[in-house]
Amino acid sequence: MEFRRQLGLPCISNKRQSVLTILKELMKTNRRLKGMNAEDIANLPMLTDERISKGQRMLETLLTSTYLGQDITMYPLVSFQIVRASLKYGINASTCDGFAVYAFLLSIMFGDPQRGQEMARAVDLILERPGMERIKSRASFHNFGMTYIHSRSWNSSLSPLLEGYQVGLKTGDTESGLYNIMLRSWLLMAVGRPLSTVMTELTESCKLVSNTLFYVCSS
Repeated sequence: MEFRRQLGLPCISNKRQSVLTILKELMKTNRRLKGMNAEDIANLPMLTDERISKGQRMLETLLTSTYLGQDITMYPLVSFQIVRASLKYGINASTCDGFAVYAFLLSIMFGDPQRGQEMARAVDLILERPGMERIKSRASFHNFGMTYIHSRSWNSSLSPLLEGYQVGLKTGDTESGLYNIMLRSWLLMAVGRPLSTVMTELTESCKLVSNTLFYVCSS
């Protein structure tokens, strides 16, 4: 947050936010997106301003830290800020993370799953543009692990989550890769796979996670 201040960019206060503030920011974000579908969002110009790009990357980092280590009320506000900045200045890899979280929040917290699905589809389309490789693993976890599973067959998320794990290792986004393989392991049992098959994959997944964590820690 201090880094964003030094860039001269607005920053959310590091404190619990009221429900009224969250709803106000949600409505402001929804107004900016009014009438836009997935294709409209994915076809926005690419972000070229280096200062804004750095600020977006800091917000992307804040998404993870506010979800895991801060009061959850800051989490949606960070997502809204990424989305609105993307609409104003252009899209980049950080846009995918902001919109993926926004899609999840619409589907689960704000009771608009249809719009949430459309925002997740926008992320899928943005990922097809150049320069998005580093965010693919994180976007896979959000879209196929948090949003699509509420309207599609859980089986349909299994292959994308495995791919998300592999992409995460390839790009160095180990954290997101492990989120993908962890959720896939849970879904294998939830979809009713034979226990012997589940046990075999769980064993292999545990080895992958252990070996990956050992490699990261030793590095």
